[in-house]
Amino acid sequence: MNIIIAIFSFILILLCLFTVLVVMVQKPKGDGGMGAALGGGSMEAALGAETSSLLTRITIYVVIGFFVLTFVLYLGNISVNKGVVEENNETLLSEIVEETAAEAEANASAADSALQQVLELNQEAATDVEASTEEVVDQAEATAEKVGAESEKAVNP
Repeated sequence: MNIIIAIFSFILILLCLFTVLVVMVQKPKGDGGMGAALGGGSMEAALGAETSSLLTRITIYVVIGFFVLTFVLYLGNISVNKGVVEENNETLLSEIVEETAAEAEANASAADSALQQVLELNQEAATDVEASTEEVVDQAEATAEKVGAESEKAVNP
């Protein structure tokens, strides 16, 4: 596509130069001007009396060709740039997805380590509660034995 655009651009430059040449060669409506300086009157002598109408028609067709070719080049550049933008968007989108995935993985590992810490603290707390419960049970049994011994002493003096 880029080769076609380059060829059309070269043709457009040639068309512009030809348009300038055709407009400059035409005989002006009044006397004098650039047309007369570049030999505007000599064209009628070389091509006949209808040269001005011929040059006018050529100018019209060249200018229409200029606008059509310019519009075609515009559409061609849009299609080329659209492909570039789509590729950039896909690349950008994949970069965003990769960054988000990496952040999510990092957050997940941080959440896993935080969860692991909570579980360890719960296990330590459960172990502490179990040890405290055993101490309380031992104290309660010791107190119960002491009370039982004292109640036997009170009942049997």
